Amino acid sequence: ELLFKDHPSYFLALEERRIVVAHDARADVQTAEFGQHYLGLHGITSMLDAAARLRGQLVGVICLEHVGPARQWTTEEEVFACAFADLVSLALEASERVWAESALAASEMRFREIIQNATDCILMLEVCQGGRFRCELVNPAALAVSGFREEDLIGKKPQEVLPAHNAANLQRMLDECVATQRPVSAEREVHMPAGRRWLHFTVAPIRHERGHVYRVALIGHDVTNQ
Repeated sequence: ELLFKDHPSYFLALEERRIVVAHDARADVQTAEFGQHYLGLHGITSMLDAAARLRGQLVGVICLEHVGPARQWTTEEEVFACAFADLVSLALEASERVWAESALAASEMRFREIIQNATDCILMLEVCQGGRFRCELVNPAALAVSGFREEDLIGKKPQEVLPAHNAANLQRMLDECVATQRPVSAEREVHMPAGRRWLHFTVAPIRHERGHVYRVALIGHDVTNQ
């Protein structure tokens, strides 16, 4: 384990450039700090070290260390060390991306399971251009309460499936939710294939990592008989 406090010149050199080339490691200011406790202990006379980075941060070093009489590193060897360090950086980025994608997929699966098993009506609406909203997901409870089939709702806008006055009321709630980026609640009578039902609606914003609302969750609780 090499600590910054013991080798500040070496680590600062790696922060400033891609590679440390020390033909005579014991005399070079970049590597002299290793001294007898490392260079002398292992008989190392020349060092060629290339930095591996992840998102711009130093995360490791590819080290070529020569034992024997001090040697001059060739340009080809320097290029090789840099190329190898770049491959390591790419591998780390790919591994991190695969892990992130796997974690996201698992999170989305749990999210969908919760929605599918919820007793309240839940619909996920995509925020489209022109202030329109399109249904992406509907849970079994919503289908049971409304009398709609899944194919009646998926990919459709509220104006395409609800009576005009119901669609207009829902549009106002959706617009307010996106504009304020806050949940909006109201109780409405809705005309659906299953008949007239009184529902307590909550429209909740779902934000992208950049902060803007790109989806809206529509949650309805049936209060017809309450």
